[in-house]
Amino acid sequence: MVHHEYLCFHCMGRLDVPGMVCPHCGHDNRFRRNDEGYLGNNILVNQYYVGRALGRGGFGVTYIGFDLNLERVVAIKEYFPASMAVRENGSYTMRSYSGSGDDYRRGCERALEEGRMMARTGQVNGVAQVYNVFQANNTVYIVMEYIQGTTLGELTKLYGGVMPWRVLLTLMEPLMRSLHMIHGMHIIHRDISPDNVMIRAKNGEAVLLDFGAAHTFSDHTSSEHSVSLRLGYAPAEQYSRTGQQDGRIDEYALCATMYYALTGVKPPDATERLFAGTQLQSLTATPCGISPKAEATLFKGMAVMANDRYPDVETLRRALLSCDLPDASLLENVVAVMRGGGAYASANVQAAQPVEQSDDRTMPDSVFSNATMPDSMMNGATLPESMVSQMTQPRQEYVPQKPAYVPQQPQRSEPVQTPPSSVVSQTPESVVNSAPMSMVDSNPVLEAGIQSEQKKKKS
Repeated sequence: MVHHEYLCFHCMGRLDVPGMVCPHCGHDNRFRRNDEGYLGNNILVNQYYVGRALGRGGFGVTYIGFDLNLERVVAIKEYFPASMAVRENGSYTMRSYSGSGDDYRRGCERALEEGRMMARTGQVNGVAQVYNVFQANNTVYIVMEYIQGTTLGELTKLYGGVMPWRVLLTLMEPLMRSLHMIHGMHIIHRDISPDNVMIRAKNGEAVLLDFGAAHTFSDHTSSEHSVSLRLGYAPAEQYSRTGQQDGRIDEYALCATMYYALTGVKPPDATERLFAGTQLQSLTATPCGISPKAEATLFKGMAVMANDRYPDVETLRRALLSCDLPDASLLENVVAVMRGGGAYASANVQAAQPVEQSDDRTMPDSVFSNATMPDSMMNGATLPESMVSQMTQPRQEYVPQKPAYVPQQPQRSEPVQTPPSSVVSQTPESVVNSAPMSMVDSNPVLEAGIQSEQKKKKS
């Protein structure tokens, strides 16, 4: 068994001498610690050595680690909600704040369920593998596959803000098959986004991360569920605590994720599309090379009302394949772009300026209330008559306009708390196993509007 002192704190590469500069990543292993309150340079349950922090979300921290028994690099996700608990300096044990004990215990149960749900999908290609789930230090740990690569959002920037359509289709088509299998297990992910799709550095395979918001569902039945969403990628029905939620939630988010990769711009929020009539940007006006037929297929998958989308992800996949076919040879180009740090040229795709994506992985309630909903809605007031009238009118089919394409710089939301740059900047590969998203309160006025639309469609 390898001793942890002979492992690099930063990359888990083997060292000849403890405390030496790592020959693999250049880290000086005389320094083995994370910021105050984090784990680091310790061993969990006599098996998992904990290294540097890879990322911090509102509900957890992910570390690089090493399984001392099986001798393999892993990612270790720790349930650590900053708003509910604290780890005092010099202690590994988590302590909940006064008045947050019940919420913290429920969160631990939810984290355990996340691990179990990921384990159930372990035989599905394109899903991060879970190796172990356990409780220690008064919290929950999920030990999972360590994936070297980059997120789809970061890859989009490496392509200059616009990914070629055929490249994107080749990446995402296998993920659609994986999602169809997951839905067959009656599990919906509910948090698909460019940040939760990882592209493996070795072969360009797309892998789905973070089941922290996942739920089980029953066909054609309504149920009560938490409101957990990512602005721009969550459909309107995900804002409701009650009602039917099924695989069409993931269908919307998947198409919205592809929309971002083809434009470099986060899609407008579903509530803005539902109540304000905000339209999607034309994809054929960008230099991505998508056909009008494929664009219409993606937009159908992003329909505001669930009944206007395809019945399932498999039907969406077949519809896209009727437009264009994937080309596995293009994955070599993806790997080359990741290794080259963005060097990319094509006769069909003109380079655009990189566009930063707003990161809403742990969107606090204050940002939610200020960024997406009119004040009258947030205060629980009735909807204006003009808005109600719009909702009761027959919906016209949207025909996208084709203005000259100009890459846009989206407005950034409140920054997510992350480890200091001194920790993150040393990462040789981008590794994201992000924590569950923050929960936001449902809005009764918004739910009434959605239910009104659904009743109109049924009639």
